[in-house]
Amino acid sequence: MKEKSVKQNIGICKFCGKEKKLIKAHIIPRHFHLNYENETYAAINSKTGNWKPCKTGTYDKNILCADCDGTIIKRFEDEAYRILLNDIYNFAEYKYNQNILYHLTEKDFDYMLFRKFFISVLWRASISKAEDFSNINLGPYEDIALKILENDIEKDNLFKILIFKFPRNMDNNSIVYLSKIKIKHETYCLCMAGYYIYIFINEKNIPFDVIKYYGEFFLRKENLYILESPIFYQKHCEHLNTIWASSGKLYSYLKKKFEKYGHI
Repeated sequence: MKEKSVKQNIGICKFCGKEKKLIKAHIIPRHFHLNYENETYAAINSKTGNWKPCKTGTYDKNILCADCDGTIIKRFEDEAYRILLNDIYNFAEYKYNQNILYHLTEKDFDYMLFRKFFISVLWRASISKAEDFSNINLGPYEDIALKILENDIEKDNLFKILIFKFPRNMDNNSIVYLSKIKIKHETYCLCMAGYYIYIFINEKNIPFDVIKYYGEFFLRKENLYILESPIFYQKHCEHLNTIWASSGKLYSYLKKKFEKYGHI
C-alpha cells in the first residue's frame, strides 16, 4: 500500500532568508509559560485586549525554519531561561520589606545572548501575522532588530530593557502577554513567567521619570539588576482588573485566582 505523503510547509524563513521547511515557532517560548504542560493560559490580543484559552502560547508556522528557531534563537532563549528561571535566586543582593534586589555582574551572564532574547520575542511578534500580536509593529526598527540578532550591528542605544519580578508562587505569574503601552513613543511590555519587562525601542525617548527612578536598573553589559516587589505585583493586578473587568470570562478566571491574595 502506498503511504500517504505528509504535506510540508515550505516557505521563506524570515531569519535566514532561505526557502526551507517552516515550523510552528512560538512567539513567546512555551517554557516561559509556567507549568505550561498542565495549565491553560489566557492568550491576550495585543490590540483588542480580547483573550482565548491556550495551552502553550501563540505560535506562527510561517516565519522560521527549524535551524534558525532551534539553533540560533534557542541560544538566546536558553540564556534567558537560565537566568530568569534557574539562577536568579543565587543573586539576591539586598532585601528590604519583602523587596528583593537581584544583581548579576558581567561574569554572571552573557549580555549579548540575554539582550537578544527580548529583541527576538519582539521581532517575532512584529513579523508574525498571528492575530494576538496584531498591534506589535516595529516599523523601521524591524530590520534593525534582525541585524542585531544576526550580529551585523549592536545598536546599544536601542531596545533598552528594564526588568521587574513578581514574588514567587503568585497566581498572576501565569499570565503571559506582549503589548504596546502608553508611554512616550514606542514602548512595549512583556509579561511572562512572573516577570514584567519594559522594552523601550529608542533610548532618547525614555521618559524622564523612568530615567530618574530606574536609570541604573536598565540592562547593561556590566550589570543586570532585577527588582522584585510585592507592591509592584499588586499594582499590576489592579491594572489587569481595570482593563479586563468588562471581559466576563477572563475576569472570573482572574478573580478566583486573585481573591485569596486580597487583590480583588
